[in-house]
Amino acid sequence: MQIHLFFSLISLIFACILLFLLKYLKLKTLKTYDSQINGKLEVKETVSGQKKLFLNLATQGLGPDSPGVKKSYWYYMSQLTLEFCKNKPNPKVLILGLGANTVSGLINKSNPNIELTIVELDPVFVQICKEYFDLDKLTNSKVIVANALEVIKAPEYQNYFDLVINDIVTGEHVVSDPFCYQIDYVKQLISLTKNPSQILFNHPVHSKQTKELHEKFTKDIKQISEIKSLQKKLFKYPFGFNNYTVSLDIHK
Repeated sequence: MQIHLFFSLISLIFACILLFLLKYLKLKTLKTYDSQINGKLEVKETVSGQKKLFLNLATQGLGPDSPGVKKSYWYYMSQLTLEFCKNKPNPKVLILGLGANTVSGLINKSNPNIELTIVELDPVFVQICKEYFDLDKLTNSKVIVANALEVIKAPEYQNYFDLVINDIVTGEHVVSDPFCYQIDYVKQLISLTKNPSQILFNHPVHSKQTKELHEKFTKDIKQISEIKSLQKKLFKYPFGFNNYTVSLDIHK
């Protein structure tokens, strides 16, 4: 019986992988980019005209009007942001990591009163979003092409933002940059925020190592006194590309 269940499970996993690959191969490639920072980036289009941005088979985002966007962690992050900022007169949000302009596009579309500051290290992402994902149509926003570690040290941004979104991923394996898990980095982000505030993290958990990093992160940050509560939500995608969204309530 156990052997039968094992082979049934293997067959199911293989079928899911095959289905994902068939869907991926059916996508029309609109343009391929070579990034010195992240490698190969592809903009693809479904038969219905939905555009997606891929980095090494992992979707980096899609248009805010795409049919599947409401099931994504990008939509979840945007809804947390809109809810937190809805009663604030001039809310300010910092987004670290542009992706395909999905989170920023969703926020701006629903509440253009929110001032968006978007930081992206890779200029190729910015180019792609201008060409295919309506980055130039954002209002009340600015994009800074720079290293987030430098931007968050700027004196003018201390105690400036109502909410911070950390969606930085990097490299061949599409994981959060190692500095995103460090306590000192979280403290630096807290210094950017007003009182009260929220900080949202996206943690890709595609492997045992990334799962362990995530678990250690959620355990270690409990020592930070300004964090009053922590919530997290798991999003599962095909081919093992899973993400945890972590939301922190900050009171200084």
